[in-house]
Amino acid sequence: MRAAARAARDELALRLVAAGVGIAIAPRSLATAEVVAVPVADLGLRRSIGLAWRSDAPAHLISAVLDAVAEQAYAVGRSDSVGVRPPP
Repeated sequence: MRAAARAARDELALRLVAAGVGIAIAPRSLATAEVVAVPVADLGLRRSIGLAWRSDAPAHLISAVLDAVAEQAYAVGRSDSVGVRPPP
């Protein structure tokens, strides 16, 4: 298989798929009426994501968001998530 095009952004990849250029590995949430999302499992794929906030954001709000993310990561079995603290 040979890649005809590559996209650095998910939105562009999905536009290429919708145009009939090929397939993409992208978040299921980006599927549209023109693009079908099929779950894939056991491929060992990983995606690094991060959180961003303003430098002047209140620390207690940032901490609350990080705690919520950690709780969700552990709830779905992602205890190997780097940089996410475990819930208390």
